Amino acid sequence: MCHPLPEGGTHPVRARHLAAMWPNFRREGAQCVVLSGFVFTDEEVRQYTRLLPDAALTLCRLHAGPGTLAERVMLRGQGGGPAIPGDELKGLDPGALRRAAERAAREAEALEHAGAGDLRLDTDGRSAAELAEEVLAAWPGRPAGA
Repeated sequence: MCHPLPEGGTHPVRARHLAAMWPNFRREGAQCVVLSGFVFTDEEVRQYTRLLPDAALTLCRLHAGPGTLAERVMLRGQGGGPAIPGDELKGLDPGALRRAAERAAREAEALEHAGAGDLRLDTDGRSAAELAEEVLAAWPGRPAGA
């Protein structure tokens, strides 16, 4: 989280931080790291692959339908849902929240049409634990019994 956003977005900074931390995680036995956030373009993905040339990246795209997105936006606007530092939705009026939900639905539809990601997960009506299990099941390097 950073504000204001650096010129060029946060991906260059995030990629450098991940590249600096990854050797420490590996030294301690980590086999994978989950990085959460939005990636909209191939260039944003390349910022990570350039700095982590030996890593196998799997892009998981979480998909929610318009109704679920609207529920989540409204919940965040009322201060509910996950705690997000600096959440720009918190406290907005209903009209602004509706517009934010509509924008989120348009972005989700654009990602859906682009077919972005290696693994698409439908999040409607599913728990975080269920989604995490699906990600682990799809991980090619998953140790036996994990």
